[in-house]
Amino acid sequence: MIFLKKFIKKLIPPIFYDVRNILINKSNKSMWNGSFKNWEEATRQCTGYDNELIISKCFKQMLEIKSGNKIYERDSVLFDKIQYSFGLLIGLYQSAANNNGQISVLDFGGSLGSSYFQNKTILNSFKIKWGIVEQENFVKCGRNNFQTNELMFFSCIEDCVNAINPKIILLSSVIQYLESPIEFIKKINELKIEKIIIDRTSFVKLHTSILTIQKVDTSIYNASYPCWFFNYENIINEFSNYNLILDFESYCDPSQLLNGIYEADWKGFILNLK
Repeated sequence: MIFLKKFIKKLIPPIFYDVRNILINKSNKSMWNGSFKNWEEATRQCTGYDNELIISKCFKQMLEIKSGNKIYERDSVLFDKIQYSFGLLIGLYQSAANNNGQISVLDFGGSLGSSYFQNKTILNSFKIKWGIVEQENFVKCGRNNFQTNELMFFSCIEDCVNAINPKIILLSSVIQYLESPIEFIKKINELKIEKIIIDRTSFVKLHTSILTIQKVDTSIYNASYPCWFFNYENIINEFSNYNLILDFESYCDPSQLLNGIYEADWKGFILNLK
């Protein structure tokens, strides 16, 4: 599994915005535009990002959750009411039912624990091991400020697998920000973990995938990143060791027209090992 270490180094940091509010309040002006031949071409037209700014924002908001001042955080936006991904919850409950009330999750690109804190209370009757695989600066911050017997942080997939023996791999709003998502999916497929849950992943109704640039709203910060919109069937077919159990719409990302032409939406799905 040593080959998987490289992917965490290429993981785009969490992108901080409330997608739904921005799309509505900006007269539905798309945050995703363009079609690029390859990652390098798209990257040359992106402004990049400031890691310290990103992690400081995330850290500040997660401290509000930890202290109990706020109840829910998503993409560094704080809410007074938790919004649940019911597709994700179905997958978590299925795993608990199959593993004597135990839930063990490898959350790839899980920031400082957004999905864990989102679902922690509703899962409190189960024994939880939640391992987040992230960039080194997030891992250091997570270990110093948020790590518990339930929530742990790792720099690579191998370390997380060895530590908690996960029954679930969670990929929430992450694979579209990888330089080589298909290669990554092939490697994840080969791990043969019991269940894979995909959430908040961008798809376009075309026969092929499109590589675009995502521009973050300037009210958050000035940055842009390459972002993939996938062909749904192509992604599903890469998980040859798995059966598709359920697919579902994103609970917070509305459909839109990509480049003003192509129908695009955000989906999730649950895959069980054959």
